[in-house]
Amino acid sequence: MFPAQFLLRFTHISSHFDPPAEDIVDKGFEQFLRERQYLSNVGARTIEWHKQSLKWLQTETPIDDDLKACVIRMREAGLSASSCNCRAGSINA
Repeated sequence: MFPAQFLLRFTHISSHFDPPAEDIVDKGFEQFLRERQYLSNVGARTIEWHKQSLKWLQTETPIDDDLKACVIRMREAGLSASSCNCRAGSINA
């Protein structure tokens, strides 16, 4: 199987692990996404990954406890430690 076919096959695998919260992408998050898209020149899939990751955060100005709660929510929802680490990388961007 070619890499592109592999990626297409598993594109929607994360939908089972999407955050239970409503779409809470706020104004600050939207600004971040626009900056990533136009200044960092990231693709549409990367923007979607950031959106999904930011939904887990639930606040624009997280403190340490918010970040810990975010990881706990992800783990309780069934995400692996590796997936949580990837989401944290997006949040830290």
